[in-house]
Formats: sequence, C-alpha cells, structure tokens
Amino acid sequence: GNLDGAATDKAQLTNNNDVLNELISEDPTNGKTKATIDEYKKVKEESEKLLKEIKKVIDNKNASQIEVNKALEMVIKAKDSLENAKKSLLDAVEAREVVETIANEKIASIKADKKLSVQEKEKAIDRVERLKEKALEEIDKSKKQTEIDKALRTFLYQMDQDSLVYERPSFDLGAFIQSSITGVVTVERGKAIRQADVIAKLNLPENVTVISIDLPDTNTLGDKFAKVTLRLADGKEITVKVPVRVVASQSGESKPETSLPDYGRNNGSTNTDAKVDKAKLEGAIRQLDELIIRESAKLDAETAKEANALSADAKKVFANADTSQAEVDAMIKRIEDFMAKVALSTDHATPTNDQAVQTPAVAPATTQANTRKVAKELPNTGTVDSVVSMVVAAASALLGLGLAGRRRKEDEEA
Repeated sequence: GNLDGAATDKAQLTNNNDVLNELISEDPTNGKTKATIDEYKKVKEESEKLLKEIKKVIDNKNASQIEVNKALEMVIKAKDSLENAKKSLLDAVEAREVVETIANEKIASIKADKKLSVQEKEKAIDRVERLKEKALEEIDKSKKQTEIDKALRTFLYQMDQDSLVYERPSFDLGAFIQSSITGVVTVERGKAIRQADVIAKLNLPENVTVISIDLPDTNTLGDKFAKVTLRLADGKEITVKVPVRVVASQSGESKPETSLPDYGRNNGSTNTDAKVDKAKLEGAIRQLDELIIRESAKLDAETAKEANALSADAKKVFANADTSQAEVDAMIKRIEDFMAKVALSTDHATPTNDQAVQTPAVAPATTQANTRKVAKELPNTGTVDSVVSMVVAAASALLGLGLAGRRRKEDEEA
C-alpha cells in the first residue's frame, strides 16, 4: 500500500512540477518597475535550482515516500513564491507615459516662450530633462504603488510649480528688477524722500537684499533717480535706478512743513481742509498698480487693459493741480469698485483701501511682501504654462482613477 501512496503523491508532484515549469518559462516582467523585476528574477532563479532537485525525485523509481513528500512540499512552496513575486510585479507603463508626456509639454512651452533667451531655454529644458530622468528613476525603484504615486506627485508638482527658468544669470536679474519698477516716487521740493517709498517700487525676489540707497537732492524740481544697490543671492552687487519726481510744494512754499507728521503722501494732505486731499487716491493708485503686477498671470486681456487704463486715468487726476475733491473721490470709488470686482474673480483677497490709507506707515512693508510674492510667481510663462497646469491636473485626476481602477481589478483577480 505504501507504494500506491507514493505513486499518487508522485503524480501530484509531477503536476505541480509542470505548473512550476510553466511559471518559470513565462516572462511577465515587461513594463514593470526595475525593483520588482529584480525581486522576481531572484525568486525565479531559486525556483530553477529547485526544479533540478525535484526532477531527480520524479525520475527516481525507488524514491521513498519521505523523499516524494519533501519534494512535493518544496515544489508547492516554490510555485507559491513565484506566483507571489509575479503578483508583486508593479506596472510602470502608465506612470512613465505621464512623465514623458508632461515633460514634453513643458519643453514645448519653454521653446514657445518668447521672453526667454536661447541660453535660458537650454537651461530650462535641461532642468526638465533632469527632473524627468529623476522621476523615471524613482518609478523604477518603486516596489509599491504608493511609491509610484509619490514619485509622480513630486514630478507633477515640480513641473507645475518650479519657475524652471528662475536659475537665470544674475546680470539678467538686474534687468528683470529694473524692468519691474512701476511708477515714480513723488516728493515735494525740499522734503526728505522716504527710503521705504523707494523700496516699495522695487520688485525684489526672495533672496535679494538692499544694501544702500543713494537719494537725489530734492531742492530742485524735476525728474531724478534714487540709486539702489542690491546684493544678489550669489553675493554679486548690482545697482538699479528708481525714478523720483520732485514737485513744487502744494502748500504755497511759505507754509512751515512741520504742521503735521508727513507719512510720505506728499501731496497736500498736510494742508488746510480747503485743499484737495489726494492721499487716499495715491494709496488707491499704489494698490491698483500692485494688483496689476501681482495678478498679471491671472487677469484676462480685457481686465488687464481695463486696469492699465484705469491706472492711467487715476494718475492724470492725481497729477492735475486743479482737480476737485469730488473728482478725486469719484476716481477712488472707480478704483475701489474695480478692485472689488477683480478680487471676486481671482482668489486673492485685496485689503480695502481704507486700511492702507489709515496706516500709511505700514503700507511699504505689505507692498514689499506683495512684490516678493509677485517675484516668486512672476516667471510663469503665461498661457502655455497654465495649459500645462491644466494637463497636470487632468493627468493627476486620471492617474488617480486609472490606478485606483487597476488596483481594484487586481484585487478582484487576486
């Protein structure tokens, strides 16, 4: 009876052996991550070694029950290990496609960007290529789906967020800061120019610091410059010029200048009530100009045109010595209405003008904070990038759905 038992066990052993053989001969590694392919190959090599041992037992007519049982146990274990390794193979085809597609789109948007020089384009494209390679490497290192998701999220975030071009050479940065100066610092003849007003006109990136400000003489009327020396992140110093306009005092020149503290709104706000008070209008213009810079990427062409036209009108009213208080107030109302409209359409809350005017001493600080923020957002290359952002968002959503769907399918099969 012992032999019969061994015979049936041997039949079972042969069957299992055939299954293992089949498993070994197939190659399910196509399109999978390198890390899981490596794991799979190790298990497969172990199984191949076992096959030889098992074949000896099968071919041995005199194999004892113990030997057959032991071989059966081995073959079942090997088969399970290989099945599991096969299940653990992680598909990377979709993730790789997303990375390639997004990288190609980003590169196309850089090539199409008219604002960049050839060197800047090369540098930006090189950076996209490096980030792409890194993402593909991370995907290949993944053993779990969550690791792939993380690699993809990081890559999508970099493509979406990184102002890829911001590693520009510093000489260019000077030109960038100079070209982003908006408006003129107006000061009455003989009065001191506030440094904060000069700094407020600068659109300084995060790691640029002001070293010194060389202020022009205010004893003569006319257009002048304040020279601002800046230190860049790499330690290099550059100088930019901020336009300053010295205007005749609106207080009839003879009035003592000490009547009221002056907050840098040097425009007759220190005079008697009969004079037109333009302080609030100046605050409103400054906020409007900041809004134009800060929201430049978000405003559509129509709104941007409207904003610039409104700013020009307001400056005319401000500059006109014969403007009545009613006209000034009407202009302020127009700016406030426009800003409220824009605030609704963009997601940035804009502080009300009243706040800014009641605390003029604080205004430059917030101005700087805002312009800092602008500087960080600025090298957004406009519409093409927002298209990429949309693609990225869509890809993330799709990816989430696709991967979730696939995981569900695999779970059901398992």
